[in-house]
Amino acid sequence: MTRRVVLSYLAVALFVLVVLEIPLAIRYAQDAEYRLSVALERDAVVVADLVNDALREGAVRVTPELGDYATTDLRIVIVDADGDTVYDSVDPDAVDLGRDFSSRPEVAEALSGIRATGTRFSVTLDQELQYVAVPVASGGIVHGAVRITYPTDALRAQVLRTWLLFALTGLAVLIAVVPVGIAVARWVTRPTTALTERVERLADGELDVRADATVGPPEVRELAAGFNAMADRLGTLLADQRAFAADASHQLRSPLTALRLEIEQLTDMEDDERTEAVDRSVREIERLTGIVTSLLTLARHDGSDEVELLDVDAAAIARERIAAWRPLAAQRRVRLTDDTVSEVASARCGEGFLEQILDVLIANAATVSPDGGTIRIRVEETADGPVRILVEDEGAGLEEDALERAFERFWRAPRRPRGSGSGLGLPIARRLARLAGGDVALERREPTGIRAVVTLRGA
Repeated sequence: MTRRVVLSYLAVALFVLVVLEIPLAIRYAQDAEYRLSVALERDAVVVADLVNDALREGAVRVTPELGDYATTDLRIVIVDADGDTVYDSVDPDAVDLGRDFSSRPEVAEALSGIRATGTRFSVTLDQELQYVAVPVASGGIVHGAVRITYPTDALRAQVLRTWLLFALTGLAVLIAVVPVGIAVARWVTRPTTALTERVERLADGELDVRADATVGPPEVRELAAGFNAMADRLGTLLADQRAFAADASHQLRSPLTALRLEIEQLTDMEDDERTEAVDRSVREIERLTGIVTSLLTLARHDGSDEVELLDVDAAAIARERIAAWRPLAAQRRVRLTDDTVSEVASARCGEGFLEQILDVLIANAATVSPDGGTIRIRVEETADGPVRILVEDEGAGLEEDALERAFERFWRAPRRPRGSGSGLGLPIARRLARLAGGDVALERREPTGIRAVVTLRGA
């Protein structure tokens, strides 16, 4: 991954350099040609002013200014009105000047009073020249012309040197990008690589492995934090699953063993004993059926984080469940009362959730209530929105530390009759309430008993 990141940095740097340096190099070449043309024209005008009087008198004197050009790549040729050379900076002391330059296009234009600039190939010199030719005139009369030429090879060499400097600068930038890119890539990829290694270890079953969420760029730190949260949740789920499986096997093993022994002894029993044994077996099977049903309910909702919530009338559901439980409560000599004041209490809940929650709470209250006891059920709408459903009994109650333990799976109160309940009702009720965005809690009730409080979000 580090190599890919460095290559991407190099590609970006190369693209930027190409986009910047190629137009800059082309512009530099154009500017160099323009600056040379301007300089040649300026020098030609200066020389024309220097030799104007001398040409008008018919003689050109070599001044120090003209002599300086002999040491440069410039060539100055001065011709008279007929086009014959009177000065040539290549050989200023030559006695056979007088060469006819009038056939040169630029000289012919200058002798006609027109300033000429441009480039052309010189057959005589076998090279391309950039030239400027200006007329030497006064009072409207052309006395001659001055032509200055410069070999374009020298200009191109200068441009090429500059282009080479651009290229070397770009190469230096690319070379500098490599160590910087490697450092940045390692800064980015080191935590990513470490995170990948931890993901592999987690996949191999090391549930305690965690990533360092304090190093690397913000995105990698967020990813590491998310990984840690996932690992925590996965560890919790697997621990719960193991505990659940262990508790379930323990809870099912004892009644199954007892049921098997009971059935094995049926053939050796008298009729009355066999009838009682069958009744006990049926009751045990019913209890096992309840345990299995509860386990399935928890398994169905344990992996859920979101459910479809509906607007339900908590008051109406409470009245319905009270009516359904009254016959059974009467058999147990327990009275159910509805203390709900409001006719309607709208709450948000999953379909059927509140019915299951109330069934659990009423069944628990009926189990612990003494003969002649009262179970009070009340639905309240609070001012800040939540709906509360209270189920109060007059049983023996629980100690403070047991009020929360009651929601542990398979936990049962020490004084509760053996074989009564599976210890899964309250965990199921709390799970369903929390899926709906609410909760279930237990409180001590004075002078005796327990108050179960269901809190749901208002509609």
